[in-house]
Amino acid sequence: MQYAQGCVVTVVAEKRAGMTWAFGVIVSVVCLSASVPTGRGAAAPTSVLDCFGEAGEQRIVRLAGGLGQADEELKGAREDLSKNAAEVLAAVKPLQASNDKQPKTKANAGSSSKRGPALAALQPKLEALTQAAATVRIMQLVGSAPDAERMSVAQEYLTHPTFARALALIVDLSSEDGGKVQRVARLLMQERSRAVDAAPELAAAVSVVCDAPVVAQVNENLASGSGALPVFDHFCRNERSMIFGIKDVPSEAWVFVVDVAASEAEMQWAVQQFAKQQDLGALYDKVEYDNDHLEKGTPKKVTQAGWNLRNILQHGGVCADQAYFCATVSKSLGAPAAVTVGRDGSLSHAWIGYAMRGRGGPTWAEWGRFGGYTGVEGMILHPQTGKSVSSTLMPMLTEYGRMPAADRRLVAGLRIAAAEANSVDDALELARLALKIGTTDSRSWDVVARAAASGKMSDAQKTQWSNDVITLCLDSYPEFSWRMIEPMITSIPDAQERVRTLDRFAGVFSSRGDIVGQILMQEARLFEAAGDLTAAGRCYDRIISDHANDGPFAFDAVLSGAKILRHQGNRMGIIQFVQRAFGNMEAPKGISPIFARQTNWYRCGSMLVDVLRAAGQGQQADRIRAQMDSVMK
Repeated sequence: MQYAQGCVVTVVAEKRAGMTWAFGVIVSVVCLSASVPTGRGAAAPTSVLDCFGEAGEQRIVRLAGGLGQADEELKGAREDLSKNAAEVLAAVKPLQASNDKQPKTKANAGSSSKRGPALAALQPKLEALTQAAATVRIMQLVGSAPDAERMSVAQEYLTHPTFARALALIVDLSSEDGGKVQRVARLLMQERSRAVDAAPELAAAVSVVCDAPVVAQVNENLASGSGALPVFDHFCRNERSMIFGIKDVPSEAWVFVVDVAASEAEMQWAVQQFAKQQDLGALYDKVEYDNDHLEKGTPKKVTQAGWNLRNILQHGGVCADQAYFCATVSKSLGAPAAVTVGRDGSLSHAWIGYAMRGRGGPTWAEWGRFGGYTGVEGMILHPQTGKSVSSTLMPMLTEYGRMPAADRRLVAGLRIAAAEANSVDDALELARLALKIGTTDSRSWDVVARAAASGKMSDAQKTQWSNDVITLCLDSYPEFSWRMIEPMITSIPDAQERVRTLDRFAGVFSSRGDIVGQILMQEARLFEAAGDLTAAGRCYDRIISDHANDGPFAFDAVLSGAKILRHQGNRMGIIQFVQRAFGNMEAPKGISPIFARQTNWYRCGSMLVDVLRAAGQGQQADRIRAQMDSVMK
């Protein structure tokens, strides 16, 4: 039941030469004045002017005609965005003052349909800001190309403005290489021109995910994706078999589809075998669990047979194989899915999260998350950034995807404006407006988290935002709430105030032992840093008493608590402390010694044997070892 988390995305070294178009600025201007043709079944054509506004249109035209410099156009685009942001903030201040007088509830926050007429009146300014934000990102992408290719790059974006906008609003240049993203985007525009116009959100997601090899490490086995063009072609070719179609899925959701780590043949096999599957989660249980591997430690049958989708279905596997199979088939059918990993006090476990059809739009579901794992945080690997993030992101993303596309674009524009803002105050106000429209946009919340981590948020802002997180997110997304609040607490300079704040939130998250355990660990570290070893010891004691089975941090608490007692010269106290922790930890059942050795129980028991022997209590140590051996058989 070990699992190497998610899909490991590495760096692509291959470079692709740009294609230069044989016409200049006059022809480019003509292209701009007409709507761009789209593929079969596409939505109404959208012009460059619609996507980037007049100023943005002119900047792209200048670059496409070789009449502008990328760095100068980017500087001008940023000035345009700053001006638009200032106008929006000036217009929203009276509305914000009015809203601040009302109690904040879920009923009056987040849904675009509940923005009210006052915020709706800002629509033209918000649209202008979004156009300016998209222009900034496109200027950055063009600027990331080699000098000799920038003109042709700009020309290609002129011909595919809807795709260019979708790419601009999803690319994350703080964690992605714009040059690599752009090479994939150019490949799609050159080789799949009409399809890119028909499915711009899909193409944008492929561009930001397939800019590097997609690889999934599943224990001892490795799976690789098939590359940008084959992945894009698969979804276009199998459009009628896709769970949600291909035109109405937002690019943020497509990111968790196109990261499919499988060959073209395997993806097609998945479509042929499971196109009529109604409940994708049930695919997890279609893979028989390899109990011999778990209980006896024998090699996995599927690894011996040759690891692929067909053989996983035929020979079974452990939870990581079950989750990979379910996620890969789901992705092949166009459903966002994520392999999720969590750990309780015993072992790591992998389960599956996926989007399914529901009334009013997609809903998020999980399968294979059972027992103690229902109360621990799951982690996924974000396909776009390669970062390990809370699995709470996925139900939030699903809810975000139910918003109208126009509103999602406004949220993305505000988010980019917040990231580009000249001050923390402006960034927070722009993020607040974005979250007013779409509460579950995690990337707008990230702006707030970065502001907190920078140490530039005032105490009043930290209080306000932490209260907002609790009000809007705690009930549905507790793990995400803690991830948001933690940097605000960490940035509090006064250690005593930080402890008091941690105490407060330990009460807020009292139903989540894994989070409370992490809070207590932070408190203990603060007490140790302040030289108050007694208070630190009380925190470690609370962990082993109340949260011994809530996560691997419990064994860290044992080590740290014993270290304090050793420093105090309390040898008998060490034995009693470790013995109490061992007694509170659940012994593993029905698993091979290979896996049992990873548990808190085994590690703590081994430590107890060592401290007993060091204290000259060999007979007691032998009894503990015999107890452990009986469980390990």
